[in-house]
Amino acid sequence: NIFGIGIEAGLVTVPYTKTNYMDFQFCVIIDENRNITLGSGIAFEYPQSVINEILSNQEIEIGTVIGKLANNMNLKNEAGAISFLSKNVIARTEILTQAVICALLPRINKKLYEL
Repeated sequence: NIFGIGIEAGLVTVPYTKTNYMDFQFCVIIDENRNITLGSGIAFEYPQSVINEILSNQEIEIGTVIGKLANNMNLKNEAGAISFLSKNVIARTEILTQAVICALLPRINKKLYEL
């Protein structure tokens, strides 16, 4: 089988949150038959100051804003914002793994998902 896999994170508007935004990690998998499956990892909120900076300058990446806050401009290439915000309780790789596994569910259990 041949697969194409895409992984991306981004802010999604979510009502009733403190900032109105949550960060999601998404995974999309497409196969040679053009079957598309999607999955996501856990979602989390950024501090209001981070959201304010992003909304005031949409050219800036969240990783840059968090890097300044964490005093580690390489954070986005390391454990990620979630690691800094959770004080190393969870790392970005764990969220990415969740997203990939969730996108694979219909492929793992093809009969149930009728894929």
